[in-house]
Amino acid sequence: PPRGASTLGLAILAVESNDAAAKAMVYEQGVFIKTTGYPVFWFDGRENGYTLMIFLANRLLGFTEFDASAAALLDLILSNQQPSGQWWGTAGDGGPVVTTNYMNGILAEALILYDRVIGDPRIQPAIKKWADWAWATQWVPAAQGFQYADRVVPDWTDTTPYPNLNGLFLPAWGY
Repeated sequence: PPRGASTLGLAILAVESNDAAAKAMVYEQGVFIKTTGYPVFWFDGRENGYTLMIFLANRLLGFTEFDASAAALLDLILSNQQPSGQWWGTAGDGGPVVTTNYMNGILAEALILYDRVIGDPRIQPAIKKWADWAWATQWVPAAQGFQYADRVVPDWTDTTPYPNLNGLFLPAWGY
């Protein structure tokens, strides 16, 4: 899955050290993701976020052939934002609908990167809408942390707050 690609680290290595092998690896990751069509449907904001980061890292390295894929994925992401501001996912294809908050944080970071690299006026309002929803409904003051998920899904996730995941929300708050 895209979350295991370490694309941004490779892109930084390519830029800072002029590492041709790292640049080639980022490009091959883009080709692989584009060729396999991953993700082909909406189910996991984290994977969609990391996929978007792969396309954007390629753009930063000068490979523009992934721009259309990035734009299509941006449209998919934005179209799946709920009226409340959250992004839902499922526990696998066809599983129960749930918002896993840290995944929304990763997704927001990818949207910020898109806005910085390519730009789209829909991104900042979408991030603000999500951040407002998360703060109003998912923050647990006594624990100083956000709930892991917006609801309990037996044998998969629950609403326990995990302060150690708060850092995944920081890019959105700062943005």
